Amino acid sequence: MKLTTRKMPLTTGPKTMNTEARQVQAVMATENPVRVYDWERGIVEEVLLMSGASYPEQVPLLDSHDRSTVETVLGSVSAIKVQGLELLGLVEFSSVPRAQDAMVKVQEGHLTDFSVGYAVEESVWIPEGQSQSVGGRNFQGPVKVATKWTLRELSITPIGADSQAKARSLETHMEKNEILVQERARVNEIMALGQEFDIVDQARDAVKNGQSVQDFQSTVLKGIRDNKTQTPGFRAEAGETEGEKFRLAAQESILLRAGLVTATENDLAALTLRELARECLVRSGQRGIGRNLPEMIGRALTSSDFPKILAASANKSLLMGYETSSETWMQWCATGVANDFKTHSLVRPSEMSGLDEVAEMGEYTHGTMGDAQEQFQIATYGKLFAISRQAIINDDLGALTTIPQAHGEAAGRKVGDVAYVVLTGNETMGDGKALFHSDHDNLAGTGGAVAIATLAAGIAAMRKQKDVLGLRSLNIRPQFFIAPVALEGACEQLFLSNLEGTQAAPGKANPYAGNYFVRVYDPRLDDDDANAWYLAGPKGKTVTVFFLNGNQVPYLESREGFNMDGVEYKVRIDCGAKAVDWRALYKNDGGA
Repeated sequence: MKLTTRKMPLTTGPKTMNTEARQVQAVMATENPVRVYDWERGIVEEVLLMSGASYPEQVPLLDSHDRSTVETVLGSVSAIKVQGLELLGLVEFSSVPRAQDAMVKVQEGHLTDFSVGYAVEESVWIPEGQSQSVGGRNFQGPVKVATKWTLRELSITPIGADSQAKARSLETHMEKNEILVQERARVNEIMALGQEFDIVDQARDAVKNGQSVQDFQSTVLKGIRDNKTQTPGFRAEAGETEGEKFRLAAQESILLRAGLVTATENDLAALTLRELARECLVRSGQRGIGRNLPEMIGRALTSSDFPKILAASANKSLLMGYETSSETWMQWCATGVANDFKTHSLVRPSEMSGLDEVAEMGEYTHGTMGDAQEQFQIATYGKLFAISRQAIINDDLGALTTIPQAHGEAAGRKVGDVAYVVLTGNETMGDGKALFHSDHDNLAGTGGAVAIATLAAGIAAMRKQKDVLGLRSLNIRPQFFIAPVALEGACEQLFLSNLEGTQAAPGKANPYAGNYFVRVYDPRLDDDDANAWYLAGPKGKTVTVFFLNGNQVPYLESREGFNMDGVEYKVRIDCGAKAVDWRALYKNDGGA
């Protein structure tokens, strides 16, 4: 194989090199077209518009875009700014031997090229044979124009993609200091304007994006004109970025392939999980990804949007499982809010004592009120699950969707368990007696199967319940009939019959037919007692399920795997349940 080379004369190092400070000025990137890999289109020409550049105060200096270890960090880049069609920065080498070796090669003129690592948030694709004006420049397709992009790192490389990204030789050390002074003045003037007009956040963005003082003054003036009656508290609002759109599409593609959602069109639906991981790395500006799948997946899980996409897909599956769980407690229980895990008190005031007859010239007396108190507390319930690198390589969608969905269903079941154990556990109330107790007049003295007579006895007992002071009957009408699944057939036959249908009274009407009750059947009651059944009054007067800060859905938290290669997820839900009063609840043990 014949190697093609271009012979160039040796050159001396850059004039901006300061050996004592280990610093050199560098052209980090330009608007020169560079060939890059685009997942949708393959190898394309890409232009980074300097007007769309965003960058932090400092980025790391890497050895040939190697982000896999801290050993490849050769130093850092600061004083970053856009000047014309170039992105400039002050490169400072570390004192470690590897960095010093690279600095010497730069100083001797052997290493000259720099290359940026970046993420494109917004771009314009101009097809072949078409031309378009973008950012004040005319472009001839095919070309991808990045209109909004963020600098992540700068690498020193043997051969850079941008032939114009070099160590600078045009400025002296004195000129470099002058540039820093000018930059400091620009920052100070913009921040002073931001504080004066109470738009500090916009001023910080202007500084970060390299906006000139004159341009920012124009922005302030426009804000004043648009808001003549108030200080310009304006801000620019934008829609979804290209990165956000990609993450949403990637999440949808996973759920689409898993059969959890339907979509008319999704370009990412054909990609496997490992192909999505590679795409995330490419979009984050990483080069030299290679073909080592375990290594590539490991990089994607720590340095790109890939973990966010996995977490969002898992969370969506989790919520789907939770929302589709066949739970019945919501039909008859109320919900409440707990702000912490402490023991809380529910105070239930009584009615005011009745009015007395006042004779002529008689004295009025003060009425009295009483109260009852119940206490409750919530707890945390949770589980861990993991998605391994092997599952991603094997494109195991079940690990990413089915398992979280099952955990969502488990979270739904747990809330139901917490609610129904109030009935089956016959918990102790604030007066020191069990929820269902003869002293509470809410427990059938003689149990019996569901029938007109037993239902009538329960309804009458609930209507006759007295208030806290025992001053009057509350006349509570039961709204819910709650029973085990084993009784559903016989009970529904009764409730759907307009006639009682007994031999003694074959034509007698059934007063509880139709919609008299909302009927609820739950298998948890079968596990406790397949014969017992319950009546419940209006929501809010029976059992309340409390959630931490009112959050009624499970929470998903993730972290990079510690004991395994992959991502670990923690599912939790914080809840508790309490019977707030016994007067609107009634139990019949079925007579078994």
